Amino acid sequence: MRQSNYRAGIQNAMRLDGVYAMRVLPAAGRQAKSLAAQLAHDRSGNVLILSAVAIIPILGMIGGAIDASRLYMARTRLQQACDAGALAGRKAMANITTLTTAEKALAKNFFDFNFPAGTYEATNVVANYVRGAQPGTVAGTASIVIPTTIMRLFGFETVPMSVTCESTLSIPNTDVMFVLDVTGSMLETPDGDTQTKIAGLKQAVKEFYAALGPGTSTGAGRVRYGFMPYSSNVNVGKIVYALNANYIAGGTGVEEVEYQTRKAVTTPIYIPTYGTESAPGGATTSQPSTGYTDWADTNAYVSGTSQADCNRKSLPTGNSTTNSTQSSGTRGTAAYPQNQVSTPYSSQQTTTQPEYRYDYRQGYVRSGRSWVFVQVCMEQIRTKTTTVTSNWNTTTPVSWATQEQFASWNYAVWPVDVSSVVQNGSANNPTYWTGLTNGGNPNINEGNVGTGNYYTTGTPSTITWDGCIEEAKTLNTITATSALTAPSGAYDLDIDLIPNSADTRWKPFLPAIQFRSDNRDWLGRQNGWIQQGFAVCPREASPLGQYASDYVATTKSSARFNTYVDSLTAVGGTYHDIGMIWGARFLSQDGIYAATNGDAAAPGGFQVSRHIVFMTDGTLDTRPNANDPWGINNLQGKIAPTGTNENGLEAIHRRRTSIICNEMKGKGFTIWVVGFGIDTMPTELQECATDAAHWTLAIDSAALRAEFQKIAQTIGGLRLSS
Repeated sequence: MRQSNYRAGIQNAMRLDGVYAMRVLPAAGRQAKSLAAQLAHDRSGNVLILSAVAIIPILGMIGGAIDASRLYMARTRLQQACDAGALAGRKAMANITTLTTAEKALAKNFFDFNFPAGTYEATNVVANYVRGAQPGTVAGTASIVIPTTIMRLFGFETVPMSVTCESTLSIPNTDVMFVLDVTGSMLETPDGDTQTKIAGLKQAVKEFYAALGPGTSTGAGRVRYGFMPYSSNVNVGKIVYALNANYIAGGTGVEEVEYQTRKAVTTPIYIPTYGTESAPGGATTSQPSTGYTDWADTNAYVSGTSQADCNRKSLPTGNSTTNSTQSSGTRGTAAYPQNQVSTPYSSQQTTTQPEYRYDYRQGYVRSGRSWVFVQVCMEQIRTKTTTVTSNWNTTTPVSWATQEQFASWNYAVWPVDVSSVVQNGSANNPTYWTGLTNGGNPNINEGNVGTGNYYTTGTPSTITWDGCIEEAKTLNTITATSALTAPSGAYDLDIDLIPNSADTRWKPFLPAIQFRSDNRDWLGRQNGWIQQGFAVCPREASPLGQYASDYVATTKSSARFNTYVDSLTAVGGTYHDIGMIWGARFLSQDGIYAATNGDAAAPGGFQVSRHIVFMTDGTLDTRPNANDPWGINNLQGKIAPTGTNENGLEAIHRRRTSIICNEMKGKGFTIWVVGFGIDTMPTELQECATDAAHWTLAIDSAALRAEFQKIAQTIGGLRLSS
């Protein structure tokens, strides 16, 4: 505790007057007594005599007052110098358990600066600083010897005096929410700088932590940090889902959300299933005969016989032959809604019967040079064929199944069940066709990449949810001049919104299922829209949390804190309002985090000091055709009427930012605004800051680091111990 010694200084001055009184007043009394005896009867000149007698004590009183005043001023200056050294030593203190030699020297330098040599002609000036009795405090002592002026006449040439001082970094329960612009322009390098803006931002945030510190691990003095990186969206959905599944559409059951997407148009295809074939029925038989064929020689004969002998010759016995054939039957093709089909069958049996005879022949035949008389008995054959044909049929029952065959896509706003993708993180893609097609691949997309070229890419069969959101229901009647109070029904502007209905719940951001209906561009493809910032999802946010458990005093850093900051990347357009509203929701003591953010939940029950540290490198960059937390405005008109141009849309977003800032001020937040690498601060952001002292411009990374440290030191409140 500081020990003032103001009373001691006054007592020193009073003591001098007292000593003077003790020494001077008795002598004056004796002289007065002698004079009184001599002039007992002579009263002329009494006033002059009495005045001469009184001047000596009066001189002592005036001299004592003058020296007392000098001593008081010297002591005040000494106390101020001691305090300055203690404050400087505590600010430089890296380890709360130790005050190093260098830190002591720095404290002494500040003392010397505030009490330079020769001040009030003081001598024997001594100042010492050590670590105080409590960790994190710096204690000091200072002493001097002051020469007197008038009091030298009375034997008091010097007066010693000393003071004590002590300082500590006194931090109340503090919540700091960083709302950080991580849009594509953060990849640029400012003129004259040596690193990109995103790299400079990371360094500045780390140095902010080093300046403010981790706070206490337990008890009052807790410091929590949260992060809300934003571009054209914020990544908060999975955090909110873990907090309460009912806050996200589809989090607790089947729920449909309307998206600008596509739906397959199909035609029914009927698929038959055939049952068991019946027994044959309806047979018919026919027996046509062809008659005998003409007689034909068999080339079997007997020579040298007479006609009588030929006629008496025994005829050969011929065997009949039978051939049979049967068709396997071809089942008929069913036509919907026919409930059975027939299968025709037939068989044929062909019998061939031979008949023989002998034919007598005689005559002369030439043999060499002479003619010879020859008699021949020639065997001949003829046949008769008989065919028997049988016909019958069977029946087979038919049942039908219906399948849909892809015909075309219908591009419009359609409801989509989001329960699976929200609860599991992935789901089957409702815009991917897996059924029958009539030729071609309906999952191949073609479109414009925005540069005059066309892309061809396939739709994925599954979709995933990164955690970005579509906002709760809003109004498209807010204009650039609307009142600064959030209108009823604009749930997306409600800092303390607690969802309990389809209108108030936040929805998953799913560019993989979203298609523009005007030109059928697919937002889920990996070139064009995403690279140009029309459908992006930044790094996941981080709720308020302590970073004290892994604090390293020598480097004033936390590995967990640094790991998160180093993971920030830059992509997309600039929507200040979405970053601000979610930074406020994560900081608010009354909304979805009321249980952990309220003053009653803070250590010691002390009030929490709440701060928004907002950093941006530019003005808004909103796009009518972009897929953002309000869908695609040119097609759905949630923020403004469809057809609103980019300038008009940005004016509305600026006003919405102002509304959110006004609401934050109403909740008692301290809002710091830093413009990085820009020449002027937009008016709405100047007005967003708590006051003119809470916004500033940083031209480059070095300036940004300095501004962040200044904010941290202001929040931290370096104080003298009382």
